[in-house]
Amino acid sequence: MSTFHSLRELGSQIQRDVLMSNPDVRWADIASNEDAKRLLKEAVVLPVKYPSLFQGLLSPWKGVLLYGPPGTGKTMLAKAVATECKTTFFNISASSIVSKWRGDSEKLVRVLFELARYHKPSTIFLDEIDSIIRRMKTELLIQMDGVMSSSDLVFLLCASNLPWDLDSALLRRLEKRIFVPLPSEEARKNIIRKRTEGFSGSDVVALCKEAAMKPLRRYIDWSADYGSV
Repeated sequence: MSTFHSLRELGSQIQRDVLMSNPDVRWADIASNEDAKRLLKEAVVLPVKYPSLFQGLLSPWKGVLLYGPPGTGKTMLAKAVATECKTTFFNISASSIVSKWRGDSEKLVRVLFELARYHKPSTIFLDEIDSIIRRMKTELLIQMDGVMSSSDLVFLLCASNLPWDLDSALLRRLEKRIFVPLPSEEARKNIIRKRTEGFSGSDVVALCKEAAMKPLRRYIDWSADYGSV
């Protein structure tokens, strides 16, 4: 297969699997993380809306790292940024970009960044960046440098549950780092309130009972493996 057809096929794969023209996630859809929302607005949203205010020393960060425990809403925050900025959203995970065919992963990275420039303004979200960088460090850093040195409105958001494992060369390119913590007690109440809207009392009891069964199932499975309950 020719190089041209190979790259075109990779481009089609990216547009099919990871490109979202509008994620349609609003800040109000995220029940907590108020500090993270504020910092993301300052780092990405406001520079897109008011570019004349973000010049020189205030030029926007092109690389942002969202870090914290799993399940805290890092992907939702990235989608909200893309929605608020009206940017094309590329949602990348290790499974979507790491090809089983040798050499294709690096090509996929190059095509991804080219498509992001073509569809600008755009947001590239790299989930589990610690896993991705281990497989294609050199090519990814080269493409990130291209974004950082360009005036194109291409923003790079990365997420990691293991920030201490990240390479120092990568961290230098992710100048803005935002901690996304576990939800507070009040935030947890709001999440439950939203998720149980319209539930009857018995519905809530059934939900709690099912939730309580999960650790019991794990304990029974563990006990079965070790011969005692």
